[in-house]
Amino acid sequence: MADRESGALISALPATREQWLSFCNHCPGTTFFHTPYWTDLFVRNYPRRFSDATIAFAFQDGATALLPMVIKRHLCGLVRIACSMPAGTFGGWLSAAPLRVEQEEEILRHPGIQVDCMLRENPYRPLQAPPGHFRCREDHTRTIDLAAGYDAAWKRSTAGHRNAVRNAQRSGVKIGEAIESDQWESYGALYDASINRWKERGIFTGVRYDRSFFRAIGRLDPSLRKLWLASVHGVVIAGILCFYWKEHAV
Repeated sequence: MADRESGALISALPATREQWLSFCNHCPGTTFFHTPYWTDLFVRNYPRRFSDATIAFAFQDGATALLPMVIKRHLCGLVRIACSMPAGTFGGWLSAAPLRVEQEEEILRHPGIQVDCMLRENPYRPLQAPPGHFRCREDHTRTIDLAAGYDAAWKRSTAGHRNAVRNAQRSGVKIGEAIESDQWESYGALYDASINRWKERGIFTGVRYDRSFFRAIGRLDPSLRKLWLASVHGVVIAGILCFYWKEHAV
């Protein structure tokens, strides 16, 4: 009983930006989606729909945790949903050392995430606590381990992937990082064309980001994001936007 009480929750307060960045820098399993930079993109570009609700937790035994979270408003604010994190990306709390199961349960019982909360579990730091009242849906993510270098990852890839790369090279496809603003605008045009194509095929989900959102991403420190473009004879034909934090790229 004494051990349980020594790990009891003593405070749960709105996190300062300094606290938030400290957790992101020092806790294992952190991804770009846990950082304030990801939240900023939504809060600053869609202020009527999103607000920051990140909480810092402190326990009696000295353990601390931080839960990155936003409040997403629907129907002019009549419906409010807590999300960790926005756009269905990895969420969950950060802690320098693993929390006790009962401490995780304390976080899950916090009023801020008791009702209308969506939490996508971080596969790089899975939760220990049972979800309790939460309805759960199994999901998956695919990860490529690059620790051994590109050549090792290439050898582990399927024959189909390797053939696709060789065919692209024979067709003159070139890959490069977008540096200039007009390259980002080219990506925006490709994105709009993809939306229209998805609508024609009946597979559009209804989620769409405007050009100002992509421009805001482009203004981030390049160490946090890179836009990779594929071109043939100087014409951009495809692109992928990647985010980076510590050892994780997505």
